[in-house]
Amino acid sequence: MAKYRRLSAEEQVKMETLAEEGHSGKSIARILGRSQSTISRELGRNREGDQPYGATRAEALATGRRRAAAQAGGGGLGVLRGAPEGGLPPGADRGPGVSATWIYKWLREGRASGGELYLHLRRQGKRRMAKAAAGEAGAGLIPGRTDIGKGITGRC
Repeated sequence: MAKYRRLSAEEQVKMETLAEEGHSGKSIARILGRSQSTISRELGRNREGDQPYGATRAEALATGRRRAAAQAGGGGLGVLRGAPEGGLPPGADRGPGVSATWIYKWLREGRASGGELYLHLRRQGKRRMAKAAAGEAGAGLIPGRTDIGKGITGRC
């Protein structure tokens, strides 16, 4: 996968012109030689209300987002909403060494001690029940099944 590179000011101006002319995001992407998702993200992220895309406004908004991210400590775990008052757990500054397993372990420990951050997860703390435990038929557990090795009697 190619590494992402920001749209240049020249590309933003050209994109603004093409958008004003009524070109679709797909055709703008083809003309600029960029991914359609990059163009779609740029157009959607840098619009304000009913105003059309503007290259100058897009650059100002991008600068603001970068500045806000830098002030927040570069994003990452520091921007978790609802983090405990004590802040992040020990070792959170490990950078790329922080794994999903480690984060979920921290969330479980927080939940056990009364924390509510787990409520913001996609599955909101729900656990999946194994099919066998739920009393449903799973792989190899078909109720009333006849073994294929025994065959069907009375035919042939």
